[in-house]
Amino acid sequence: PTASAVLSDIVDVARGLIVPPFIVPATKLKAPAKPLMDTHKSSFYLRLRAVDRAGSMAEITRALAEASISIERIVQRGGKSDESGRMPVVFITHETDEGTMARARALLAKHEDVAGTPLVIRIEDGELR
Repeated sequence: PTASAVLSDIVDVARGLIVPPFIVPATKLKAPAKPLMDTHKSSFYLRLRAVDRAGSMAEITRALAEASISIERIVQRGGKSDESGRMPVVFITHETDEGTMARARALLAKHEDVAGTPLVIRIEDGELR
């Protein structure tokens, strides 16, 4: 600090004009608000095990549409189903918010054509490379 700044501080203290260094004392500061992840927008990878029967994919995609989830891609490979008669199905969604995706996941977990809780992974940049 320069001599004039030091002298100015000494004069302020002598006059009783003591100001906290950051204007607001640390004890009066509030924690910054955390952003809500429910509002974070992204595409999502959604994997589930679906019943291998006619119409089950229509029911699942209808449930996603009712939850306002738009589908970009679906991957369903043929082959053997598991012991419960379910086949793995992968969806890549168009951009949506995380809260909407969480609600859709909960609905699908209760769906009769889906086994277990679906796996959901956020795709940060929204594009597959």
